[in-house]
Amino acid sequence: MFKRLHIFKRNKKPLPIKIFGAIAKLAGLSLRKIKHLLSLLGIEASHEAIRKWVKKLYSVLDGLDYERDVHREIAIDETKLKINGKHVFIWSAVDPRTKENLGIAVTKTRNAEDAYNFLRKVLKSCINMPIILVDHAPWYLPALNYLDLKYRQITFGSRNSIERFFRTMKETTKAFYNNFPYRNISVGIKEVEKFLELFVFWYNCIREHMSLNKTPMEARKVLS
Repeated sequence: MFKRLHIFKRNKKPLPIKIFGAIAKLAGLSLRKIKHLLSLLGIEASHEAIRKWVKKLYSVLDGLDYERDVHREIAIDETKLKINGKHVFIWSAVDPRTKENLGIAVTKTRNAEDAYNFLRKVLKSCINMPIILVDHAPWYLPALNYLDLKYRQITFGSRNSIERFFRTMKETTKAFYNNFPYRNISVGIKEVEKFLELFVFWYNCIREHMSLNKTPMEARKVLS
């Protein structure tokens, strides 16, 4: 797929090396560690080069075509990251059965309108009306009622899958102290969302989930 999309125009470094470096960054390794690993393979690459490889992989997202599917339950939650020291909110949704992430978004605020917009985005991945699993945060109920969605308010159990996703995500973002250094907050939100969408691609399609012994996308095909 990477070859077909022609995302790397220059080929001074082998394509598998560039993909390895970018995926290692998404997996949470620091630039210093990735540079050291590459040097063991006889490849010299600067920190800036590795950053560019990650940004180039953003174009992979345009080549993806996730099929809509039946999702019985979807767990939804939000957490915080920083852009230039200011908090932003990361919304995410996970199918507890397959562990597949079904959507991610970044917002400056956290209210019922943000919840409504995110739920509409997540529903685009469904061919049915799933049960939404939420906690007791007040911004969910108006959005769920407006969309006429069934829901359950729970703290643990099936919602553990969304907590697990956030833990894995922050294992990656802690490499830069959970803070993205964009001075313009609007530009920062777009760039952070791109980064996290690429992280979701890695989480769904490349990383084997420990409880499944396969990737979430592989699990979806088996369980469908």
